[in-house]
Amino acid sequence: MNKKLAKILAIILAAFFVVGTLALAIRFAPTIKAECCNTCEDEQTEEEKLEEERKKEEEERRRREAIIQSDKDAEADKLIRQIHYYIEKFDNVPGYYKAIEMLKNTLDSLNPRTGYDPAVLRDALDKFHYDEKELEKNQVFTGDDFNMFRPDAFLTRAEFATILMRMDKKSIEGGENWYDTAMNHAVEMGYMKGDDFGNLMPMKEISVAEVVAVMVRYKEFTTLPGDIFGIGENHWAKGFIQRAYTDGWFKDIQNAEQVDRPIMRKEVAALLFHAQSIQIDRAEIDKHLGRYHLYSDVEKSNPYFYYILALSN
Repeated sequence: MNKKLAKILAIILAAFFVVGTLALAIRFAPTIKAECCNTCEDEQTEEEKLEEERKKEEEERRRREAIIQSDKDAEADKLIRQIHYYIEKFDNVPGYYKAIEMLKNTLDSLNPRTGYDPAVLRDALDKFHYDEKELEKNQVFTGDDFNMFRPDAFLTRAEFATILMRMDKKSIEGGENWYDTAMNHAVEMGYMKGDDFGNLMPMKEISVAEVVAVMVRYKEFTTLPGDIFGIGENHWAKGFIQRAYTDGWFKDIQNAEQVDRPIMRKEVAALLFHAQSIQIDRAEIDKHLGRYHLYSDVEKSNPYFYYILALSN
């Protein structure tokens, strides 16, 4: 009996234990669940905070970059306006030709897609300067008081002597007559010779042959054998003419074979241009004609235009 009772009690106690355990589980389950959820929420909040911080840092970085870019754009805009001011003020002004060309090239190189670098613009402005060398001229021809070249006029021996003086960068001042210094210089240097009686004949029109002979002596060249124009074996200028022809001095000179005729001023310009091996960029000259001394009676359509221009500036 006692054993049965004890067994029954044990079963009842076990049942109470199970029921109690279930009740406790039911009682505390929401709390445990809440704590677990709170832990997850806490973990999620930390990640969100970190992400938010990263976003703020990125926004701040972009804001600072935008400010820096805005400052650069403002500076570049100011520098570009300054460059345009210099171009407008000094374009085609002697002494600033190369400087202005450099500023124009800088503007042409700018790319709006990549933005304007103030450093490049500052560098261009720092290099902008007045160049006195651009004022140096080698005016072989000067024209008359009416700014006329008289391209078809003939040249006297005295006038050609003054051209030689300018080529030697000497002053023609002095002497009783306006040509005395130039004629004396031409004789002393061995460029010109008089006739058999020692007469220099300054006012005599100079011939094609005489100009050629003077330039061969001026260049210290030798004469050459040959008679390309058939002027005769006994002609005093035969070797000089052959030399000039061989070296290409007669380009653009019509009737060059008539070596004893007076030479025109425009022909002297062409002959000197080739004899001196002068090089010019015609396209570049055309772009900047305003820089050059031009004559009222020499149009651009004149075949000798560039020769005359090259020797008058």
